[in-house]
Amino acid sequence: MPTKLKIKRKHKLYNSIADDDCFRVAISNILNIHPRNIPNFVKLYKINFAQEARKWLNKRNKTITFIPFQCFLEADEEKHNNPFFPQGICIAVISRKNSTNRHAVFVDNGNMNDWCDNIDEILGYYIIHNL
Repeated sequence: MPTKLKIKRKHKLYNSIADDDCFRVAISNILNIHPRNIPNFVKLYKINFAQEARKWLNKRNKTITFIPFQCFLEADEEKHNNPFFPQGICIAVISRKNSTNRHAVFVDNGNMNDWCDNIDEILGYYIIHNL
């Protein structure tokens, strides 16, 4: 049985307060730092937000990897984990019903921190890890 990653929190978990703030807030929850200390990649860089987040994380000896949901499902069939979320911590990317906007949500061992009532589908996961 896989061990669950525990994070010693310096602060409470943060929830996004604006549509373009969710990715930054999810990163802050993974890194255990206040969101104001992280650039708002989506607002500043639009479509290039992930590449800019990767550059920012690289300066901190970390990187970010996206795993499409379908790839996760195929790998998960062999592991028999939670059928929707990886073990440990990640950022789930979801689409919303009747919207072109995406939403990023911090997930800790299958528990979404910032639930969205109008989820259409899970598109994939960002995993932050050390270089």
